[in-house]
Amino acid sequence: HLTKETRKLATEDIRKALEKHIHKHDAVAWQLNEQSPDDHFHDLRKRLKRIRYLAELNKPAFRDRLRQLKHRQQRFGDFQDLHVQIDMLLDFRDRIATEPDMLAPVAGLNTLISNLAEEKSRVRTDILTLSGIGRHPAIWGQDSSHAPSRPTRNKAPAPPRSSRSSPASPHSWVHQTQTAR
Repeated sequence: HLTKETRKLATEDIRKALEKHIHKHDAVAWQLNEQSPDDHFHDLRKRLKRIRYLAELNKPAFRDRLRQLKHRQQRFGDFQDLHVQIDMLLDFRDRIATEPDMLAPVAGLNTLISNLAEEKSRVRTDILTLSGIGRHPAIWGQDSSHAPSRPTRNKAPAPPRSSRSSPASPHSWVHQTQTAR
């Protein structure tokens, strides 16, 4: 049933809707930097999902673009998974830290949290090096005349997110502002 209804939508109608959503995505993406809160990355992931769902209304027309969108969405998903894992482990560690005989498990958790935080930092950097979707040739093809224009990048860092008292907290890192993608 849905396929019959979406066939009525012209490829150009879908492309126009994609342009609008991609323009919003890119405007947010260019604001991200090393100090941006994790939830900004998650918000961008949700925008990517909406863009992908729009493109899936006409899979044959946007097949190559869908592959690239899925790859981007996966990177953002990896980042969100690491964020959730770290928060859950921090909460668990904090709950058991005052119990007797928990020194070794807490130390093990701190190591695990630190390793996950390093991986999350690498994924964050990977995400920040992605160009905007609007002018990406793999998304729009070599003819990017339909692509939205590239917004101006915000050079000002986002305010740092409050950190936990633990040195293993993923929010206590000191990052340099990213000035170029």
